This record gives sequence, structure tokens and C-alpha cells, in this order.
Amino acid sequence: GLYRSSDHGTSWQPIVTGDVSGPVTAITVDPSNRQRVFVAYSSPTGAQLLRTDNAGATWTSVWTAMPTTTITAIAVDPVNGLRVYVGTDTQGAFHSVDAGASWSALDQGLTDHRVRGLTFDPRDATKLYASTDTGPYLADLSTGSPAGNRWAIEYYHFDTSQPLTGGG
Repeated sequence: GLYRSSDHGTSWQPIVTGDVSGPVTAITVDPSNRQRVFVAYSSPTGAQLLRTDNAGATWTSVWTAMPTTTITAIAVDPVNGLRVYVGTDTQGAFHSVDAGASWSALDQGLTDHRVRGLTFDPRDATKLYASTDTGPYLADLSTGSPAGNRWAIEYYHFDTSQPLTGGG
């Protein structure tokens, strides 16, 4: 289950009720709206993804009619909180442009990879990194086709023995 503490961990209250019978596998807060939280968990029927828009008062299932594979990572676009990215343990990555109401595969270059984590570059929100069992991958979201929709993005494996370059 998922619990919340409002007293620095002295006590905890459950905030997701209902059939949350499996382990929580990923959680993230929308950086542009702290009231919006996404929680993934495993259940006997497969992966589940819940979203709250009011800090846990109510929850909506947003992973309907999707693969039953385990959700292992969630990232929310820091510029546009409606854009959500999900990594899975066997079927690459998916993305939504409407806060989880609909989903599209986003796995060119990641098909059949176990995605362990997703994170945005803190200096450039058009760069999304995926950590996998075969190493790190980078998606340049600014090159999505058609422009702005970010649904035809190629992940490129990069050499971790070379330093990353960039400003800062």
C-alpha cells in the first residue's frame, strides 16, 4: 500500500484504498503540480497505475487496456505536467500527453529492455534518460515527430566511459 506522514514520520496513514494488493513499484510527484502524484503497483492481474490530482484524497486508474508488464519507473515532464513517461520491465517505455488518459509506445531503441529508471536532465527538459539492464539511454524529446508531440523518439545507447558534455 501507500502511506503518507504529516508529522515527519511519527505516524502514517494509508492514502490509497481499495485493491492495492501488490507492492508499489514506482512513485513520482508532478514537479509543476505537487498535488498530482502517480503510483504504480503490481497486482495479480498485472500492472496498475494510479493518479491523484488532489494529494491523495481521490485516485484514478490511468493504466487501463495497457500491457500487464510491471511498471518500473515514472517521470513527469517538468515543463508540461500532462506529459508522463513510464518504463516497464519487459516492454520498453510508454508516454502520455494527457496525464495518463491515453498512452502510446515510446520504445524505439528500447524494445524488450528492462527500464529501471527514467529522469529528465535538470538543465534541459528535452532530454530524457532511461537506465536499463544494458546501460543508459538518452532520448532527445526535441526531435519528436511530428514536432512537439514527442511520440516518435529514438533512444540512443551512450558510452558511459566518456564524460557527458554540456553547459554548467
